[in-house]
Amino acid sequence: MTAGTAVVTGGAGFIGSNLVDRLIAEGWLVTVLDDLSTGRRANLDGAASSGGDRLHIEVLDVRRPEATDLVADLAPDVVHHLAAQADVRHSVADPVHDAEVNVLGTLRVLEGVRRAGVGKVVLAKALRGSLAQAVRKKKLHLLAQHGHLKQVSESSIVAAIQGLLD
Repeated sequence: MTAGTAVVTGGAGFIGSNLVDRLIAEGWLVTVLDDLSTGRRANLDGAASSGGDRLHIEVLDVRRPEATDLVADLAPDVVHHLAAQADVRHSVADPVHDAEVNVLGTLRVLEGVRRAGVGKVVLAKALRGSLAQAVRKKKLHLLAQHGHLKQVSESSIVAAIQGLLD
């Protein structure tokens, strides 16, 4: 008997793979959705070894409509949404790519959540270093686009949750 079913986007990354290890150890059936652009399949070797057929890996970009379909078709108990373009320097150099991954990717995942009626979504968030200092000092001109786009992702989750509760 499993503890439940989970989808972990960005599950081949450092944080995601550690979460997958924990979920597998707790008896969850886990599907990792990761395009492997920054994550590594090798990060999932331990979970694959200990989890056997309770771990499924789907190499897929969260920006693709197929990501929506996958989440909707799986209808997991929980979605841990960790997939993100997390490099602040890259977000400044290519804000469109940043928005595509962090906003469109989040919306694609949330549409799958909505279609499946998933009861729980967990979004990863980090505020660190000079970005955190800029916020504390209210030097808004120093904020990278990345921080704003991550906030848009959070707002999308809140709006989706409110819609599910209505």
